[in-house]
Amino acid sequence: MKKRDIPCDGIRSTRTIGSSEFNSMPAETPDEDKGSLVKKLLETKKDLEGGSQHTPTKKVEIDRSQMSQTERHSASKELAQLRNYVQSLSKTAVPLGRMLDFLQEDLDSMKMELRMWKDEHEQNLIALHKEQSATETLLEPLRAQLDDLDQVVQNQLDANSALKASITRNDERIQRMLSSVNHKS
Repeated sequence: MKKRDIPCDGIRSTRTIGSSEFNSMPAETPDEDKGSLVKKLLETKKDLEGGSQHTPTKKVEIDRSQMSQTERHSASKELAQLRNYVQSLSKTAVPLGRMLDFLQEDLDSMKMELRMWKDEHEQNLIALHKEQSATETLLEPLRAQLDDLDQVVQNQLDANSALKASITRNDERIQRMLSSVNHKS
């Protein structure tokens, strides 16, 4: 930041003007439309942008006694316009800064909530694995008993099939005996 002497209604004051204030100034217009103050500000801005940060500060001094009434009026208009730009920038920058503060708080809050949900998810996964292993442990004897019962049922079905086959063979034998007795008689 550089210090500049800027006239303010006939009073000379030294105030610090940052490069952001220079950047918020309107785009350049033809040289004949600019007052001497704006010309010097633009030259200083060009020097600041083109030069290094280590250059010694220059003071812009405007002697109002050498200015005509129209130049004074034009300089005061330009100064008022510059004030309006700075005030407008301040009006927008302050709420934006507050929003950024709240944004950081919200991000921190969301990060903490995300961490909480991840921790809860991990705890639930661990509990799920414990329950699954406990369930498997409890189901092992029941599965063995079910396998035994399936085997008993299969054995019984096989025995039933063998019995039916035996009955069918015996029935055929009886039918043959009866038919041979009927033929002899």
